[in-house]
Amino acid sequence: MAHSTAPERHQDVKAAYRDGLTVYLPDVARAGGVLDEVLTAPVGFTPNGDGVNDVATLAFLLLKADAVPTVGIYDLSGRRVLALPGRGGAVQRYVWDGTDSGGRLVPPGTYIWRVEARTQMGATVAQRLVHLAY
Repeated sequence: MAHSTAPERHQDVKAAYRDGLTVYLPDVARAGGVLDEVLTAPVGFTPNGDGVNDVATLAFLLLKADAVPTVGIYDLSGRRVLALPGRGGAVQRYVWDGTDSGGRLVPPGTYIWRVEARTQMGATVAQRLVHLAY
């Protein structure tokens, strides 16, 4: 197997058992885990109902498709404001409308998106800031 952008890098693939479908890629583990291209857009949003930047979106690639990420939004004191249900699949996208777990609009400020994906290689965590203003 060769890397698409570095064809000179090859890796042997051997099934752990006959008809095995699981392939361990040590380069993924060394490269920082199973989360990639973690992006927040917009970084600042205003959930005031005017139709402009009313929500914030977190998107990322999950490089191990059978892992289910844990996604949450936290205030700067570390208190979880909202837990979003994780789901499988490679392309992940979550939308936050500025409300907490009770459906109430949170105060203006800076919040943290936190994503954790656990695999047999361990946990990979990514965090991104998002700013909410009225």
